[in-house]
Amino acid sequence: MKVLIYDLETGPLLGHFWRITQGYINPEGIVHDSFLMSWSAKWRGSGKVYSQVLTPEEAIAQDDARIVEGIAELVREADYVVAHNIERFDYKQLNGRVSQLGLENLGPVQMIDTKKLAFRDLGVASTSLDYLADFFGIGRKRPMTYDDWLRAYRGDPKALRKMDQYCRHDTRLLAEVFERMLPYVRGVPRLVAGDGSFACVYCGSRDLIKRGFKHTAAGTYQQWQCKKCTRYSREPTAIESMKPGLRPN
Repeated sequence: MKVLIYDLETGPLLGHFWRITQGYINPEGIVHDSFLMSWSAKWRGSGKVYSQVLTPEEAIAQDDARIVEGIAELVREADYVVAHNIERFDYKQLNGRVSQLGLENLGPVQMIDTKKLAFRDLGVASTSLDYLADFFGIGRKRPMTYDDWLRAYRGDPKALRKMDQYCRHDTRLLAEVFERMLPYVRGVPRLVAGDGSFACVYCGSRDLIKRGFKHTAAGTYQQWQCKKCTRYSREPTAIESMKPGLRPN
């Protein structure tokens, strides 16, 4: 399967409001909506990280059409897309920009949200990417201050380069966090294309051992554990009529 891991950085909304405690800003007070400033992505299993960031001229004009199309092309190509908080932020932000710019739609995006998985299954004190990366001993996010963000928003070349590096580092962290989480979370779909072979559906390894049975309303299935990634799979048919190949547990 083609699994795309990606991260977005966006510019803030610009608007007018009277007091910081009002809790609601009238849409008529919005001067400019949020826009994409940078993105980075990598394919699962590859070390290469792709990225785009606005030029100073594009940042000043708040013209993100070039880089929106860049990441949209990769998302359309993917079987699954992985991002941290993708369901509540990354997908909506990208889809909104694609729709406003009148670009080709993203198609049927199948999402894996690492923030949601961590919240549901890991019971960690925080589900932020920075905390999870530190929790797993992978590293920490790079610093990017509010002042850095504003300077990038205003087209400062140095700040835009810093944002690009910040975003690329986040994608590398996310890729490692995802792999570390994978054996311990539920509901992850098949990540290796089925070809009828007897192999792990998450990493493709053939080094498997029997681990009891999976009992469902439909029947009893032989369960297997991958010795490489440690995840469990089960045979696609009940033990009365077993066939080659595995499916997610």
